[in-house]
Amino acid sequence: MRAVSVFSVCFFLMMFMSSAIYAQGPRSIDAIGIFPGSTIDSALLAEEQKLFDESSKEIEDLQNKALKVFVTSASPDEVCQWYITHLKAVEDEGEGYDLESCRDGVTSPVQYSLEYFESSDFEQQYEHDTLIYDGKWVESCLAGRAKSANGKMLKGINFYWEYINEDDGRVTLDVSVMDRSFDFEKKAFKPCTSISISFIEHAEY
Repeated sequence: MRAVSVFSVCFFLMMFMSSAIYAQGPRSIDAIGIFPGSTIDSALLAEEQKLFDESSKEIEDLQNKALKVFVTSASPDEVCQWYITHLKAVEDEGEGYDLESCRDGVTSPVQYSLEYFESSDFEQQYEHDTLIYDGKWVESCLAGRAKSANGKMLKGINFYWEYINEDDGRVTLDVSVMDRSFDFEKKAFKPCTSISISFIEHAEY
């Protein structure tokens, strides 16, 4: 009898630990923190909202959606580190997770993937004899930017997690951080990082 009791306790602890070994993500868009000092850029919000609405039209079982967009003069590195800490996020290493276990208040782990400026971003691009992209200018603007351990400069980061709600629908949340410092039409550089936060609720999972 004692052996059965110990086995039951161990089984319960194993089930509990499987969801407790990683931090739980926010379950609503309003519960996601906003980087301190961020503001709303109306033009960028309108642009992002249009793209968000167009892409979400393709979701057949869409139940609900929401989008928030902010900007800050802080570097992508600062914003990314703040969200990694705030969301207790872990880097996506492709191991995946069991969505079926993301019920009753449990979310998937908050994972993130990084995007860097590549060597191609610093190359000159021509159309016939006309310069159409000045990579050397881009590189010069980023001369003071810190580099990551891989020797590259961070361009952006994407955070994502999901869960199954009370109605058996899948909810996905996403925080996208991107460097928007370059105005290529005016050839102007002004430190700017955008933060797009999205919430999508599906009827099924």
